[in-house]
Amino acid sequence: MQINTYESKVVQLVNDIRRQNRLQPLAINGALTQAARRHSQDMAMRGYLDHYSPEGRSCQERARAAGYPSQFVGENIAYGSPTPEQVVQKWMDSPGHRNNILNGNYRDIGVGFYHHPTSRYKYTWTQVFGSR
Repeated sequence: MQINTYESKVVQLVNDIRRQNRLQPLAINGALTQAARRHSQDMAMRGYLDHYSPEGRSCQERARAAGYPSQFVGENIAYGSPTPEQVVQKWMDSPGHRNNILNGNYRDIGVGFYHHPTSRYKYTWTQVFGSR
């Protein structure tokens, strides 16, 4: 699965942070990328920001539906940050999001970025982490 420049930059920044903290870099996973992209787009198009869809689907369910074979999945979401650097900094400034980024049990990552100029969130981001 091809990832866009913004998504790739987020992975690079996250892996740089993980290396600085003596953690293994994360591998890009196509199923997690697909789940992250779909969630970012869904949040932007339907105007919500949540780890659960309006129908109640969790990140684990979305990852499984995209083909990721594990229940050990975590997620970071954000909105409003127009650049990878800004969104990663926002996540690192938040203890829960930081914990996901620095969780040494995760091995895989997928990042989804969606820009919707008329959405109240405008820029939506999703990171999905997993370990098979």
